[in-house]
Amino acid sequence: MTHRTPEGTYRTRPSRPVAAVVALGGGRPRECLDRDDRATFATVGVMVALAAVAAGVSGGLAVGAGTRLPTVAAVAIGVVLGLVVGAVSRALAATRARGTAGLAGRLAIAVLTGVVVGELAATAALSAHQVGGQAVLGRQP
Repeated sequence: MTHRTPEGTYRTRPSRPVAAVVALGGGRPRECLDRDDRATFATVGVMVALAAVAAGVSGGLAVGAGTRLPTVAAVAIGVVLGLVVGAVSRALAATRARGTAGLAGRLAIAVLTGVVVGELAATAALSAHQVGGQAVLGRQP
């Protein structure tokens, strides 16, 4: 649906996929009719989704490579980790920092989340590499 503003410009409601990404980025799709606002919230929403997917994949790979759990369990742990990191990322993106203490708290949570995801990604990258049939790093076959 298109709305005409007093300035003569047109504002449209976002499509369903764009509305989902805008909501993930902290915006309210029904109220976000301006293209610039919608683009900002959509960009943040895509970054939140990418953070969640990266955390889920790296966590699942790290658990799968570093333990003897079944693949289904590693995938389930990866999904849970992705959902947790996505929720934390969404909370950080959707709230406003109030004062220096609020900004410092958000920064500390973001750094802690990044360290955990980075550690899992490093574990996944350095686990179970084989060269010529011999394990170089990770668990022994």
